[in-house]
Amino acid sequence: MRLLQVVILSGFLVAGCSSKPRDTGPEGEGPDQSQTAAERAFVELEGGEVVPLPAVAPVPDEEALLKEARAGAETRASTERLEYEVKEGWFLVDTTLVFPASVSPQKARQQVLQIARGAGLEQALPQKVSFTSLLSDIMDETAGAAFEKSTWSTFALSSVTGHLVDEKILSTDLQQLEGGAYRYRIVLEARVVPVKGERDPSLRLELELNERLLKAGDELIVRARSSTDGYLYVFNFLSDNSVMLMFPSTAMPDNTISAGEWLETPTRQERSRGIHYRVSADPGAPTTNETIYTVFTRQPIADLSDLLSVPEGNVSFSAGDKSFTDFQRWLAEIPLGQRIEKAVQFHIVSEKE
Repeated sequence: MRLLQVVILSGFLVAGCSSKPRDTGPEGEGPDQSQTAAERAFVELEGGEVVPLPAVAPVPDEEALLKEARAGAETRASTERLEYEVKEGWFLVDTTLVFPASVSPQKARQQVLQIARGAGLEQALPQKVSFTSLLSDIMDETAGAAFEKSTWSTFALSSVTGHLVDEKILSTDLQQLEGGAYRYRIVLEARVVPVKGERDPSLRLELELNERLLKAGDELIVRARSSTDGYLYVFNFLSDNSVMLMFPSTAMPDNTISAGEWLETPTRQERSRGIHYRVSADPGAPTTNETIYTVFTRQPIADLSDLLSVPEGNVSFSAGDKSFTDFQRWLAEIPLGQRIEKAVQFHIVSEKE
């Protein structure tokens, strides 16, 4: 019999599973406005400024952005081909950002590194590519989607265009400025490889969380439904842009998913045995933003050895820089025609709030 366990994830929370997302209004009429307002408030709490996607101007009208994204997805489905080429190789990036004294050097490093990664990926892509539309087929179409697209754009772009499979941080530098502000600089070499194959427009994946606005200690439940039989892999993108494998795990090894049927993890039976995902906010942070990223594959992926798994019974706030490229290297081996991805961002409020 399976041992009873408690699995604690940094940044997750949730309670109770429902048949439809809680971030829609009555009878599915649309986004919950209070949820939308809360999520926008989290942007301000986390630094206030949203960095736009590479080579894309900020889009103030979220509804227009979503319409454009859906149109882009439909176009790709009809043509069944992405008309661009990704250059393979190493790309040198020198990135510097200025931060106020209120931002910790650790947080600054995370932001600069992520932007440097995006810049490396941008060098491998032709300028004519619409970065916004490339994200549309893996983001959930919910309130705050414009913010979500820009928040973790490097993850998403790496997954559907070229994979950033290796990196070398050549140097880092922190320079104090007047008034307590400082510059943070990272010089990075990023290795990008193109994706394999072409998308299969018949593949569809839906993703739900039992809650997207959580408090530390709450339970998280993930539900997914695919258009065909296959296998589901669930990842936790932590607030520092590192990645951990949630599912499958030692406690929940069976990740098969049947066409048209919702797969829930943990299942009700597993939760009754004491298996839960519980979340916690980053130390000292009033809110923590994280992402659930699911990958559906037609065939099982046997080798998961390079992927760090969520620790059972322990809290982890980072999987380390290497987890980013380990994940991209794993994904790069799965042809586009054999997989589809979906992501949902959620927010955790500190226990003290």
